[in-house]
Amino acid sequence: MIGMQYKIMLPKDYDMNIIRKRVSDNGHKTDGFSDLMFKFYLITEKSNFNNHYNSYAPLYLWKNNEGMNQFIFDGYYDGILDSFGWQHINIGVPLFINVNEKIKNTKYVVEYVNAIPQNNSLKNIKKIFSFS
Repeated sequence: MIGMQYKIMLPKDYDMNIIRKRVSDNGHKTDGFSDLMFKFYLITEKSNFNNHYNSYAPLYLWKNNEGMNQFIFDGYYDGILDSFGWQHINIGVPLFINVNEKIKNTKYVVEYVNAIPQNNSLKNIKKIFSFS
């Protein structure tokens, strides 16, 4: 599996309804996309939860790189480039994934970013980052 996300920073006075309309009008275009397990169209709004900025940060989980490569390099990602300019795409290998049908009801996502400490082995790395 491969996680992919790009975070578009927007002006503090940006009308986030523009993003909501964009997702409403275009989000379905990746429905059934090859190798796509799920997608979230995440937003951060300056006016909510003491956020300091507005952002639009789509998050995708792919079964493998073929569908992701098609999305990025065969023109589907060009809509982002046309609307927001060049964006850095973060790509990572999920250490944990536990997805069930309740994911469709998700309203909030929390991102944890950690560096993997130097070690002689990564065999037990999941114990270091366990959230249970």
